[in-house]
Amino acid sequence: MYHRFKLDKIFTGLVYLFVIIVPPYIWLVLSEVMTKTGIQYCLSDAYCFAESYCKYFIIPLAAFVVVHMLKYNFRAEYVVRMQSIRKLWLTLCEKVITLAFLVAVYLLITVTCIGSLYGQFNCNWTSKDSSAYAILQVVVTDPPSVWTVMTAYFLIVFLTVAVMGLIITLLWWIFDTPLVGYAGMIVFLVLELGMRPSPTKLFFAKVNMDPTSVYYRGINYDDMIIYPTLVMLGLIVTGYIFIRKKDFFKKQ
Repeated sequence: MYHRFKLDKIFTGLVYLFVIIVPPYIWLVLSEVMTKTGIQYCLSDAYCFAESYCKYFIIPLAAFVVVHMLKYNFRAEYVVRMQSIRKLWLTLCEKVITLAFLVAVYLLITVTCIGSLYGQFNCNWTSKDSSAYAILQVVVTDPPSVWTVMTAYFLIVFLTVAVMGLIITLLWWIFDTPLVGYAGMIVFLVLELGMRPSPTKLFFAKVNMDPTSVYYRGINYDDMIIYPTLVMLGLIVTGYIFIRKKDFFKKQ
């Protein structure tokens, strides 16, 4: 009981940490990468930089927030009140998706407000003084609109948090602790984004807004949107099919 109480306090602290620390962290990152002399930045740059450079810190914290909100749903007294264990799984999935949506909205508002301090609203990648030209050394002839990049950022953040939350939830159900999912997520993040070349390209190496790639190819809807959506749906279906009530109570 003491260890559970101590763990609850840690999770609660991480939720407050996410809400309070994330805005200044994003501000520090964007103020570093969007203030180079001779380059005019835009809001589309801010979305790419924020998604690509901030996820090492933000995604693990966002996963902690999701799990903190789900902890009571894993307690035996809650489970026994559910008529169907599959209904419980769908309830967990609904909560994960709702929380991922709220996290994505919070980050979108934060990045938009901070990014507006360092760049113009409309995309300027067709200009020779843009960040796109500074990196590619060619003018981008058909850049996506700022609304397209904004939508892509929101969906990528939402789907990434949702997928990571569902994986942690599924592993939590199997191993009776969220720590397995946390550790796996961090290792996965380091393998795919922290090593070059990446030994695996299963999620983070595919679902990202690397500025150079977006400048050159635009928004890759297959990798950025469709693929993580299918992964999310696959996790929901997998849990619905394979989760059993007896598996939970063996852990209690």
